[in-house]
Amino acid sequence: MLATIVVWQQFDLMKNKDLGYDKNNLIGIEQISWNGKGEAFKNELQRIPGVVRSSLSLWMPTEGAGYMQREVKDPAHAGRRLRVWYIAGDVDLPATLGLKLAKGRMFSNRFADALNADSLREKDFVKFEKAQLNQNSLMTASAAKMLGIKRLDVQAENVQTVPVGIVGDFHNESLYEPMKPTLILAQKAPEYAGMLIRIEPGTEMQVAAGIRKLWKQFFPEKLLRINNIAEQLTQQYEAEAKLHQLFLFFSGLTMFLSALGIFGLVVQAAEQRAKEVGIRKVLGASVAGIVGLISKDFVKLVVIAIVVASPLAWYALQKWLENYPYRTTVHWWVFAATGFTTLAVTIGTVGFQAIRAATADPVRSLRNE
Repeated sequence: MLATIVVWQQFDLMKNKDLGYDKNNLIGIEQISWNGKGEAFKNELQRIPGVVRSSLSLWMPTEGAGYMQREVKDPAHAGRRLRVWYIAGDVDLPATLGLKLAKGRMFSNRFADALNADSLREKDFVKFEKAQLNQNSLMTASAAKMLGIKRLDVQAENVQTVPVGIVGDFHNESLYEPMKPTLILAQKAPEYAGMLIRIEPGTEMQVAAGIRKLWKQFFPEKLLRINNIAEQLTQQYEAEAKLHQLFLFFSGLTMFLSALGIFGLVVQAAEQRAKEVGIRKVLGASVAGIVGLISKDFVKLVVIAIVVASPLAWYALQKWLENYPYRTTVHWWVFAATGFTTLAVTIGTVGFQAIRAATADPVRSLRNE
């Protein structure tokens, strides 16, 4: 029972934890080669009723921490290296995700934020490398702190970009991994990318139908895969969901079998003490007193079991939770609730038969004496 509650709490935490971006009302088209039509498709997509915003993105939730990671010098410790992650998309990516701006500004088409990376890379790789050094970027708060970024709109030498804004930290991987310090870069109409689409609540079916119709016009030969981002994120924790179901089933089965065992024992005890119960009733013992007499030994054993099991369960569950960077706490009320439930089941099972024994006619048990 303890394990069932704690596993459920951990699964609930992972399913409902704030990721730093809004996973609800967000759908995604899996990554494809857009054949130069990505920007046009996005513009037409915006006309579909229910679509709030969309973005061509090289990063999709559940598909890794980013397209690149880099080791950079630690400004606070000479000789030490730090690792940062990069994700990229068009200028609408941060707003589509619902990232929270902490300082500076978001990407905008009014500024030269987006780099035409595909075109530059193909035409002149040296020019592409130089352009990257001066490319504007957004940083997560943890990346800015780690890299000692105190001023915006000036080049950060370590990461070789120009940070123009700082956004709140967000989980760009599953909760099996700690949060990564991340930089976001903007690219003009990336050729190979997915698409994230922010929709109005309750319009998913309507928007999906509109996307399929538009897809046939632009890419009749390509397979369309639309995913609900919130559902995809929950599916990452399928192991925890199955573990909880397994514990729930076996906990229920164990409690049922235990109740049957206790019922059998109390029936036997009541039969063995039938004459004693009869004599006590004749001498004026109350029903409550007789029920307490029969029940106390069983309750005592259950209390001992709770005392023995609780520290062992606490230790085992703490060890299991160490596998998760973000984990629930094994609260004292979990032990109180499971102890109370176990005692309630025991008392209910024992009490039913004990009351029957206590209210039986004493003449029947004493007539042979």
